[in-house]
Amino acid sequence: MSDDAATITLKSKEGESFTVPLEVARMSVLIKSTIDEDDDADDIPEVPLPNVKAAVLKKVIEFCT
Repeated sequence: MSDDAATITLKSKEGESFTVPLEVARMSVLIKSTIDEDDDADDIPEVPLPNVKAAVLKKVIEFCT
């Protein structure tokens, strides 16, 4: 799958899931390092973000897209 069409799911502290383009997710150093450690983002079903509230994550995603 090409990076242009790839997506990844981010999971907030409350358990709410957000599917975003991989390109957008890689803007975060934390998420980028998590993805790069695995070397294949297609194998990562979701990235848990236990310290990020859903409302904050939603605003960050809105800003980045």
